[in-house]
Amino acid sequence: MAITKRRFRLPLAASIFLVCAGLITVAITVAVLVTYTQGRKIADANVEQSLTTSVGVQDAQKQAQLEQTQTLVTFIAEDPSVVQYFASSTDTVTDAGLFESEEDVLDPLATGAVSLADLLGERQSQYHFALGMFLDAEGNVLARTDEQEAVQESLRADPFIQPAISGVQSISGFWRQGDMLLQAAITPIQRDDDLLGFLLIAQDVDQEFATKIGDVSGADIAYLFPGTPIKVVSSSLDANEVKELIEVLSPDSPTAKAVDMAQGIERLELSFGGGKWIGRLRAVDPDAGPQLGSALLLTSADRAYSGFQRILNLVLAAGIVSLLLALPLSFLLAKAILRPVQQMAKVAEDAASGNYQTRLAVEGHDELARLSQSFDRLLSDLREKSDIEGYVSNLSRFLPEPKSERATPSHGLATAVRTRPPTLVTRILLGIECRALARPFARDQVQQRSQDLADFVGAIDDVARKIDATVVAQTGTRAVLGFAGTEPLRRALRTASYLRRDSALPDSLSATLAFALHEGDVLEGQLSVSGGVAPVSSGGTVYQLDRLLSESAEGGVLVARPMAEALKEAVQAEARAQNGLISARPFLSVPVEALDELPRIQSSLVTSTGSSETVVTPKAQEVTRRGDELQSGVVFGGRYEILSQLGSGGMGVVYKARDLELDDVVALKMLRGAGLMDAESLERLKIEIKLARKITHPNVLRTFDFGEVEGRPYISMEYVRGMTLRYLIREAGRLPFSAGLRIARQLCAGLAAAHEVGVLHRDIKPENLILEQSGNAKLMDFGIARPARRSEPGQTQQGMFVGTPNYAAPEQLAGDEVDFRADIYATGVLLCEMFCGKLPFTGANTMEIYMAQMHQAPILPSEYWPDIPDDLEAVILKCIAKVAADRYQSVADLGQALARIRA
Repeated sequence: MAITKRRFRLPLAASIFLVCAGLITVAITVAVLVTYTQGRKIADANVEQSLTTSVGVQDAQKQAQLEQTQTLVTFIAEDPSVVQYFASSTDTVTDAGLFESEEDVLDPLATGAVSLADLLGERQSQYHFALGMFLDAEGNVLARTDEQEAVQESLRADPFIQPAISGVQSISGFWRQGDMLLQAAITPIQRDDDLLGFLLIAQDVDQEFATKIGDVSGADIAYLFPGTPIKVVSSSLDANEVKELIEVLSPDSPTAKAVDMAQGIERLELSFGGGKWIGRLRAVDPDAGPQLGSALLLTSADRAYSGFQRILNLVLAAGIVSLLLALPLSFLLAKAILRPVQQMAKVAEDAASGNYQTRLAVEGHDELARLSQSFDRLLSDLREKSDIEGYVSNLSRFLPEPKSERATPSHGLATAVRTRPPTLVTRILLGIECRALARPFARDQVQQRSQDLADFVGAIDDVARKIDATVVAQTGTRAVLGFAGTEPLRRALRTASYLRRDSALPDSLSATLAFALHEGDVLEGQLSVSGGVAPVSSGGTVYQLDRLLSESAEGGVLVARPMAEALKEAVQAEARAQNGLISARPFLSVPVEALDELPRIQSSLVTSTGSSETVVTPKAQEVTRRGDELQSGVVFGGRYEILSQLGSGGMGVVYKARDLELDDVVALKMLRGAGLMDAESLERLKIEIKLARKITHPNVLRTFDFGEVEGRPYISMEYVRGMTLRYLIREAGRLPFSAGLRIARQLCAGLAAAHEVGVLHRDIKPENLILEQSGNAKLMDFGIARPARRSEPGQTQQGMFVGTPNYAAPEQLAGDEVDFRADIYATGVLLCEMFCGKLPFTGANTMEIYMAQMHQAPILPSEYWPDIPDDLEAVILKCIAKVAADRYQSVADLGQALARIRA
């Protein structure tokens, strides 16, 4: 046999919580990752944009300053006064012929270059340039603003100046002078077509220049000259950052190598000045080579990513807070969502244990609420089923077997053993032991002991019926009675008092009775062997009760300790300590005499309904035998062996018979001898079978066949060993609410099945509803039924009444044409009698009943039963409305109204 291992599974609430928490965590993680990824992309784009902007600003600034310098140098060089002054200065020196050697020619004191220097100084003060030079046509320096005296110097070979001299043209661009980087412009000075010399004006590429670029672009810039170490010519960085930058740009670094080779780097990452930088390296003038150095554009990664980091931090903080809030909220949400499911699971466990008393109340219209409401309806149905089963089962124990029934041949089969499935119920148990029956006896005392045993069993049976108790167990010397419902403890104590004081038991037996009380769950069932039925029970409560009963003394009630407080409230007396007979341990005990103050049990607890109708119940009836009635043992029609007569009614006699062909027990119904002469009765019998065979429903008594033997028509029907609703009402006065509600719904279901095939019953009354021991109700006796629509008049003449007056609708009493609503009226009367024990209209005869129904308001059900639910009373009153249009218009509508009422 395969063994299935039970795998561990988390509770549903924990699973939902973990799923919700996981989804929330994943969502927050995805949000953080998306924010981080997109933020990095945006920040990188901003960095690139900053660097690109810086490049553009640098180029624009360079170009603007170059253009400004070019314009300035052209303006000064073309100034007539400057040209004249430059020409006169150079001409005087040349024409004088004073110089005997080349060195004398270049002497500024001798040439008058001091005047040119003054002119440059004047223009520098006027136009604010950093450096100015006058050069002759050969590139020799005549004057410059950065030196007080002209020093013999030739710049003809300078890479920047040489193209201007050789091509006699204007040139602008970056120019390196030692460790200085300048933006310079050189232009020729001419008079007419004669070249007089050249004017050079330059602006420093200094910190001010770099800072201006940095302010406009939002990025920093550093101009670098190659070397070891690399020299920072100018920068928008502060002194400390410049110092750390030089340390970072070691000779072996890729950046230093790129500067040495005048190569560019589109993106590089550096760390200095306590932060991270992203940069771009460009040669100042790629065509000039490395001598002009490179421009390093830098933007702070910390500043670039700071906004993104703040957003990321906010997202992380919001995510963590959301997670911390979402986790308990998801847990509470899971608990709230699953609370109805947990309730249903608990209720299902209780129901599986036989406890259907729990009720669910989940409001709303969502799926859980609908499921809960459906589950509650199911519980209510199970509760009603359990109640009706227990109620019918208890009453069925007292049903006598039909008279004249012979033992059914066993055909060689083993004795049939049947059980009723056990039911778990909570009861107060009263254990009773007759000690006199447990004592040894002699052979000559057998007859007396047999009588004593019969008296004891009879007394138990009698008091159980009178006090509405369940016989849980019965042996020769002991009995256990179970109590539930209203005041079960007081009823149990009254039972003990009754058996000791008021029962028919002789003193020799009643004086030796010992009692024990316990409360708890009991597993109850029935065991049926060869037709005999015996109650069986089990459970810890029964076992403990047996032990208590063994310890109890005669004339005392031994009480389980958990019941002490309840006992005190019930009899206003405290239990006293008493040593047990066997163990000598102390137990709580109450003498039976202390119960004398409790109300006595009357001789009868039920009353008759006062109905004047003929009642067919499962009790064997003494009937006057006629010549046409069948005797037990007769084989009717060669097929049906008559076992017993079940009862007789106005139209015929019903027998219990065995169908020899099918080996099944059936009920046979046939007309009495006098009825055979009545063509109308015979026709009704034929109509009954034709109509009844159309109906197939669990709540309608099945009809099998119709036949005629020697002029005697009969119907074979399903045999039900049960009791009519009339019997239940007579025994109980009125039915328990849950039991009655279930019967009412079953009646509507069976009647609806008849109406669906177009059949009116026309005689709904307690006698025509029989209950099986399982509590299932079946509608029977369609003897005066007819089709709902008739193409031609039937058996009922206009103005002729057919039915039972107490349950007939006004239109039916008047002999008028009736429809489905007449059956609904009769159902309403039956509901009133079933729930309240009395009829809404009364009268001594048909005429008085008719007058009451036509001219008087019905007696309100609440006058009979003050605690009747309002909705149930409204249903009954609507069913018995005088005008058919005011009633329910279909049995389905009535069934739905009853379905909304919960026990």
